[in-house]
Amino acid sequence: MLEKLLNCNGIAFDCETTSESGKKKDNLHFKRNRVLCISFANDETSFCLTYDEIMEDFGTFSKVMTDPKIKKIGHNLKFDAKCVFGSFDIKVKGLWFDTHVAAKLLDENEPAGLKVLCKKYLNSEWGEFTDYLSYLKTQFPEAPPKEIKDLASRNVKYKIYMEGLCEYCRLDSVNTWKLAHYQKPVLARQNLYRLFKMEMEVLNVFYNSEIVGVYVELDYLVSLSKKYTRYIKKIERWIYLHTQDEFNLNSPKQLCFVLYDLKKLPIVEKTKSGGPSTGTGALKKLSKDGFRFVDSILLYRHWVMLVRHIDKLVNESINSKIYPTFNTVGTETGRFSCKDPNLQQIPSKTKESLAIRKGFTGNLLVADYSNMELRIMAHYTKDPKLLKVYGPGGNGDLHAQTAELLGVSRSFAKTINFGIGYGMGPNLLAAQLGIDYDKAKSYIDAWYKQYNRVEPWKQMIINTCKKYGFVRSIGGRKRRIDFSKVPYKDTWSAEREVVNFVIQGSSADITKKAMAELKDEMILMQIHDEVVIDMDHSKRSLEEIKHIMENVVSLKVPMTVDAKLCNNWSEGK
Repeated sequence: MLEKLLNCNGIAFDCETTSESGKKKDNLHFKRNRVLCISFANDETSFCLTYDEIMEDFGTFSKVMTDPKIKKIGHNLKFDAKCVFGSFDIKVKGLWFDTHVAAKLLDENEPAGLKVLCKKYLNSEWGEFTDYLSYLKTQFPEAPPKEIKDLASRNVKYKIYMEGLCEYCRLDSVNTWKLAHYQKPVLARQNLYRLFKMEMEVLNVFYNSEIVGVYVELDYLVSLSKKYTRYIKKIERWIYLHTQDEFNLNSPKQLCFVLYDLKKLPIVEKTKSGGPSTGTGALKKLSKDGFRFVDSILLYRHWVMLVRHIDKLVNESINSKIYPTFNTVGTETGRFSCKDPNLQQIPSKTKESLAIRKGFTGNLLVADYSNMELRIMAHYTKDPKLLKVYGPGGNGDLHAQTAELLGVSRSFAKTINFGIGYGMGPNLLAAQLGIDYDKAKSYIDAWYKQYNRVEPWKQMIINTCKKYGFVRSIGGRKRRIDFSKVPYKDTWSAEREVVNFVIQGSSADITKKAMAELKDEMILMQIHDEVVIDMDHSKRSLEEIKHIMENVVSLKVPMTVDAKLCNNWSEGK
């Protein structure tokens, strides 16, 4: 059957997997799972083959999957391609159309599951896998119902399981093929197809990087975890000494008793249920008011958070490598999300958190866009003072200029600049800076007076969205918000989201365009505005990579990239 695919232009394919542990997380990890069956579909044919059947005609299977002229279509295509690599050691070529990526571009507000999309747009429905098992049990009544999923026994029960699984898998591919051909002209009509092609280039970049993985120094990370755990134990002993009793520091109920009943601290914040809050925000307010005991709780949480990040890296590692998954359309703005492990959660502001990044080693190039969002704001608003700071001849240091304007420290000014850029209001800015509402409002008012083209631009963006129902980023990405359906109390939040999208979405577009230009490099990670490249496999110099990243778009101010050659990730900061 595979020979039918050798001369075709394209196929949809889908994998069903299992794992030794049987856990869902392992079933979905290409290094821990194994393929049970793969289905294929196009206009001429559709069928599903088990692992054993594929191995019987492995040569043809390999030709089909490695031929870039045979365009590959899938829903979460990168996952299926990784499973083929993990189970067959074949690097799939020609990843052409991901219906999940297309769905996220066409409507970022709606669920993007395959069945939901096919029902909505194709009026096509097919059951869950369990439905096929129920049907097949009627065909094989001799199989004990309770053992229908017993993969260990190669008998009638296994045959029923595999027949049901294969039919379910085949229908996934059939409907994915149909969905892709529905979505393609819709993308074109909405002027999103060029953006979609760039997204697919980026998807291919991360397919290549995710199957390679990222090297980590396990011995170093284990040692670091033990070191930080000793700090945690010391803090615990100090807290217990000052409460004269041991309690579970991770229990909100027990901590609440200690803070508000035992220590008699004032209640500065309440939970949704009306009880005293033990959240970080409440503890920071208490600390600011001079209640020093809560500092030890905040310190405890800080070290526990770091240890959790380290242990996650160690536990997720396989042969001294981690294999994170990057969702290229993981947010409404087009920015990446990351999981298993989530590297975006690793902080980078303190010496202790940078020590975690030191465990990521190699011949690395760390390239970081400098003040990208603020430069994009200068481009859009055409504010003369922002253009002067970031334009040719400017010092590029808006934080220093704002600090002088407001009479605050540079770190305060940095929070204010980015906060206002993201649409932050007085309440949120006050919480971020640990100041009162009136002071925060005075900072915001002074900022808008200084950079007086920003507020009119923001209002123009909001009005555009209210009129047309969407706004676009620099690359044409859409953010759809129907203000007629937004409750009055949420209007400000929706307005802030619209403005934030134009900045953040444009930032995502620029970063992705750069990564598409660098598609023949081994890009290991993309974290926020930072790209990490393995230079052992690089075809370019640092200067060439920096030049490409700085010139992928033409803005009214230049983009600048801080690029460093490093022996570990922490040296990039």
